[in-house]
Amino acid sequence: MIIDAWAQHPTLRHLQDPIFEPLRDAAYFAQAYLDENSRTVTWPNGADFAPDFLYQYEPEEAPLAEA
Repeated sequence: MIIDAWAQHPTLRHLQDPIFEPLRDAAYFAQAYLDENSRTVTWPNGADFAPDFLYQYEPEEAPLAEA
């Protein structure tokens, strides 16, 4: 599950600020949106990740779809 992976990620695990706590709930995590002003992923409570923080991560390899 993405929430479990997020919580176990070595860099993201250190995010102990209370603003990030609701993100551990899958339904709340799914409320993420792209904020037009900050141009980054944001949640309704104001939690967000700075674009330069996100940029340092390479996308995970997705399995190829079988034809």
